[in-house]
Amino acid sequence: MDKLRLFCIPYAGGTAAVFYKWKTLLDERIELIPIELSGKGSRSHEPLYNTIEEAVDDIYAKIKEQISNGSYVLFGHSLGALLAYALTVKIRDENVNMPEHLFFSGLGSPFVKRKNKNKTAGLNDKDFIRSVIKLGGTPAGFFDEPDLCKIFLPLLRNDFRLAMTDFAGQKPIPFNCNISILLGKNETISHKAAKAWEDCTTKLFKLHYFKGGHFFINEDLEELIKIINNDILVSNEEMNN
Repeated sequence: MDKLRLFCIPYAGGTAAVFYKWKTLLDERIELIPIELSGKGSRSHEPLYNTIEEAVDDIYAKIKEQISNGSYVLFGHSLGALLAYALTVKIRDENVNMPEHLFFSGLGSPFVKRKNKNKTAGLNDKDFIRSVIKLGGTPAGFFDEPDLCKIFLPLLRNDFRLAMTDFAGQKPIPFNCNISILLGKNETISHKAAKAWEDCTTKLFKLHYFKGGHFFINEDLEELIKIINNDILVSNEEMNN
């Protein structure tokens, strides 16, 4: 039996490697496929994206053959969730095989106007670093290394700039697949912004909260994968009945 593919898109500053530890926890019927974004990890020699559209076109080109046949799911956290949403729109527009399930993690609906839109990317280096550390997910002392900062700061600033993209004022055309929203209880995402994701589906909508803040995906991994396994297999069973 062919495995159901799970494509995972990382958060700002993250590489495909952030998902490697998921492999041993995922159900044996699910194949993990982490996506490496241009300018990161194994693709660090390639240029960074200028726009969300450019990123989506690149991801689409990389996975088009794999998603054209068979069952698959998309997962994205934070910037990755925004990319996963825009990627699904492109997949639908291209009339390609749609995902069975979508996981949008660590992000409120991009259709809800943010009261204090994240302007972190425009801060000076000191304030930018302070803001990033406050989010969590950065190893202690990482920004104390000048050589690492020189390489990593421009990359991270670019990711935060892309993450500022939203679709406030527009109306979503809902997808015909189940959606799960995954959020930390201590995130600064309003319940309104979380629930607004429901407008993006004509099918089942689930909202899951986890202990911790924005990087709950690293702090509560076993519970996270338990939910992902369950939601994916429920959707797969629906599709096959």
